[in-house]
Amino acid sequence: MGSVIASELSFQLGFLSNEENQKIRDIFLRANLPVCAPDNMESSTFIDFMQRDKKVVDGRLRLILLKSIGRAFISEDASLEQIVVAIDRCRNAS
Repeated sequence: MGSVIASELSFQLGFLSNEENQKIRDIFLRANLPVCAPDNMESSTFIDFMQRDKKVVDGRLRLILLKSIGRAFISEDASLEQIVVAIDRCRNAS
């Protein structure tokens, strides 16, 4: 699920094309992997889990985003609001 959210956020921030974002989602679906959160899981719960991740440095979320499929980079630039929007878009796209 985190990879799908990262893909959506990469698209939202203009790094990843809509086609690539959809391709990633389709690959997850074909592999029977989750692409959306359970209905009863709030975006704030995702954020809580993300803030416990090993990539958090000095309280800042460091995210692995995509410039294109196969071209990842580390970013601290996404705002909490942008992350929540990406989570919610994944939820609504199910």
